[in-house]
Amino acid sequence: MLHLDHLTIIAPTLREGVAHVRDALGLDMPFGGRHPEMGTVNHLLRLGDDVFLEIIAVDPQAARPDRPRWFGLDDADRVRRDWDAGRRLRTWVARTSDLGPALDRMAPLLGRPRRVSRGDRVWSFGVRDDGALPLDGLAPCLIDWGARGSPAAAMPDAGARLSACPPSSSNTPTPRRSNACIASSASPRRSRSGRVRSCATRPSSRRRPVFGPCGKDAGGNGRWPGKSARLAAPSRETPMTLTIPVILGSVRSDRQGLRAARFLIAQLEARGYEAPLVDPAVLQLPLLDRMYKEYLKGEAPGVLEDLAVLYRRSDAFLVVSAEYNHSIPPALSNTLDHFLEEYAWRPSAICCYSAGQYGGVRAAMQLRAMLCELGTPSIPSLLPIPRIGKALDADGAAKEEWLGRAAARFLDELVWYAEALKQKRAGGTPY
Repeated sequence: MLHLDHLTIIAPTLREGVAHVRDALGLDMPFGGRHPEMGTVNHLLRLGDDVFLEIIAVDPQAARPDRPRWFGLDDADRVRRDWDAGRRLRTWVARTSDLGPALDRMAPLLGRPRRVSRGDRVWSFGVRDDGALPLDGLAPCLIDWGARGSPAAAMPDAGARLSACPPSSSNTPTPRRSNACIASSASPRRSRSGRVRSCATRPSSRRRPVFGPCGKDAGGNGRWPGKSARLAAPSRETPMTLTIPVILGSVRSDRQGLRAARFLIAQLEARGYEAPLVDPAVLQLPLLDRMYKEYLKGEAPGVLEDLAVLYRRSDAFLVVSAEYNHSIPPALSNTLDHFLEEYAWRPSAICCYSAGQYGGVRAAMQLRAMLCELGTPSIPSLLPIPRIGKALDADGAAKEEWLGRAAARFLDELVWYAEALKQKRAGGTPY
């Protein structure tokens, strides 16, 4: 028996996908994780106890897999054409506890079972040899989560719900018809209009519901005819563009802070912001002898020149700090102390972490005073991450539910200050 597991938006880039859902629902979808076997990355939004919405895209940080990616993502031109034509909710995934026999009967259509992972979760998924969507998205992809079951119930609950998933005609596939189809080893028939639509709503929201085509209209132009095309392209009114460097404060070989930095970069990029990593282990900054401003023009080391350019065009700074001997890590202090005026009139925020239960907050208290003196006062909130090895995996994916909620509120606050001060800087500064 098949059950609706999740709906999938296939995006040219993760940033575009998240912006699309934000425009429709007013929600920032939490980061999901990376799929190393497929070279993809996703964001996930809970729509109920056992159903969710997924945005999936090619992971630009991953190596190309040795087989075609799932969801037809290797065909970048096709993905872009579909996206620009409004075909964004592209397919649906049905859950089964008996994947092997189901796929044995319909391997040419639904594919073969493949092992897929995200963080510490492993499951089986039906992937065609060419990576294409079954019946161009009308037939479901099949998934078997194994003994752990669906991850939906463990996802942060933002209040979004799947309110309807009506078929457009009696021939359009549904879980019930797909069950019958697999049992009889016959393909689902494509309806003349060839579409499945769904509606996700946010309670007490005036935003339009998320509708999206999973197929083509009778003319094959990738849009629903008439009033069915409820999901328009995202508004051309985009949020203010922000550049927020993430400054990492450790150079140790076994450092855990890179997990937090990757997590925060993914969260910021999902909101459409630029979030370059400032990593002292990569930059190999010299021990402080002269500040950047103390060099004659053109004589500063190239790495300092590059950072100065980045900082001048930045709108805020996000500092990721460990706690060494109840204090600020020396590598972080050295990184920050090279500059002064470049920080001015811009807010900062502190994410602190530790292997133990206190999350590095003692170092954060001292870091507040330092950042204020540098001219980039920190926002009131902190994002402490205790037991960071359990909270985040090596790729920066959250393993604990609370972290996504806490980060969303923390970044909302930082963005509020960054946008306000960016507007004020445009009108001039006191000195």
